[in-house]
Amino acid sequence: MTSRRTLLAGLSLASALTLTGCGFHLRGTAQVPFKTLYLKMPPNTPFSSWLERRLRAQTTLTLVHRPEDAEAILELVNESKSRDVLTLNDAGRVREYRLESAVQFRLTSPSGEDYIPVTRLSTIRDINYSEDNYLTQNSEEATLYRDMTFDLVEQIIAMLYALEPKAP
Repeated sequence: MTSRRTLLAGLSLASALTLTGCGFHLRGTAQVPFKTLYLKMPPNTPFSSWLERRLRAQTTLTLVHRPEDAEAILELVNESKSRDVLTLNDAGRVREYRLESAVQFRLTSPSGEDYIPVTRLSTIRDINYSEDNYLTQNSEEATLYRDMTFDLVEQIIAMLYALEPKAP
């Protein structure tokens, strides 16, 4: 019984050392070079809601309700979604669509100086289409757009993490 405990303790120690040696650590919250941020975008949209939720969960930022109270202003310049025909079958009917979701944003100081100039981010997904499964196709398309929006939010947050502290 004692040798079994010793073996388990040794395996646990070896696993812990392996994980720390490879650089593994829990995500936690990240530091950004601002303490307060104002989100200049339409409220209650899926994009703004997810961005706000992720910023609160992943960063040490305090989101403020007025731009004059913020050290930085994140402005959503444009948000767009598109669906283009990718391929057709022999009968000339759509076989695949290409979905694109894009945002343009910028990060400025309250005085208007750019931390991140107007930047466009986009994600693209291809989706098979069948007239027989019309309702399923609409649901799958909505799910893909939701996932693409989430990817764009994560890209913006990654850009905030990468900012070097600088005085405006």
